[in-house]
Amino acid sequence: MSDGEKIKLDPNDPFDLIAMEAASGEAEQAAEHEKILNGGEEPPPPIDQAQVWAQIPKQLGGLLVMAMPELDGVYNDAACLQWGTGMAAVSAKRGWDAGETIAKWGPEFMLAIATFGLVVPTVRAVKARRDAAKDKEPETLENSVAAGQGAPAAPENPMMQPPGNFSVPA
Repeated sequence: MSDGEKIKLDPNDPFDLIAMEAASGEAEQAAEHEKILNGGEEPPPPIDQAQVWAQIPKQLGGLLVMAMPELDGVYNDAACLQWGTGMAAVSAKRGWDAGETIAKWGPEFMLAIATFGLVVPTVRAVKARRDAAKDKEPETLENSVAAGQGAPAAPENPMMQPPGNFSVPA
């Protein structure tokens, strides 16, 4: 066959189907390359620095709310965006880029978030166990005297009394 001849493909033949799929994939790739080379695609919109900076208090607020639920309404989207807008102005003045700064410190920040996310529930669980253990602490003479209840009454049945305090007749 010469280069000018086209091969007719049978859609019922599995090998021809593979060849047709490969040809369509190559055509899509060629179209993508053409777009890139000829500028057929619009550049992405500029990244809003305030939105990027606002992620810092949003993440930090999520951590603080875990520890102190009363802060739940403080770290809302509007407040975080307001902080991000202020930080964007400062970063423009100082020549900082939000993406570069977050990329530089992001791994450490994410590690701190992950660690805090594990520590807070663990501390709460330990505290709850301690509180439960105090509630279930057996009544002892020391606890009852400390609570101002006086010594507990001895049981009437001699078999239920603690051993000791025997008197030996002389």
